Amino acid sequence: MIIKTSTGTKVTGTLTRDPEMKETKSGNSFLSLSVKAHSVKDESGKWNSVFVECCLWKNLDQWDGLLQKGDFVEVCGKELKSREANGKTYWSLLDVDGVVVGGLVNARWVQMAIDLMQPVAPAGEPTASAVDGFAEEEGPTPFDAEPAPAASQPVPVAKQYADDADRIINDDADDLPF
Repeated sequence: MIIKTSTGTKVTGTLTRDPEMKETKSGNSFLSLSVKAHSVKDESGKWNSVFVECCLWKNLDQWDGLLQKGDFVEVCGKELKSREANGKTYWSLLDVDGVVVGGLVNARWVQMAIDLMQPVAPAGEPTASAVDGFAEEEGPTPFDAEPAPAASQPVPVAKQYADDADRIINDDADDLPF
């Protein structure tokens, strides 16, 4: 989806390829993103899609390795330009301000962070707990034991109301603090 406002343009969609770190002839680095913003099937059954090329110039190191093909993104920029070549229309989002991710990207990032916090020790190496003097105890774990049988308790019976007058709550306005 492409949304144009008075302050800029937002392009939302999925990445059609892994982002690429590129460099201009003058040596400036940028991150190139290709976003599939819209797709519709015509009468003949052929898919017509709108692809937008987005170039991110700021904070490049924070995106290194975090985005991949298929990720849902929202890219905000100043101006959307088009050009015709070889009978096709090519779209570019200029002056990209930022990228916001959505969908399962956040879940993947959380899993990546968890994986980084849980180092796996090679076979034969002591674990961190054994090194610290807190070796794991041998024997059954709490989950190995059979659950205790549930004590039979009487089931409370719901109070039956004779009429609606029994369910009315009297709320005096005199006791309100305001």
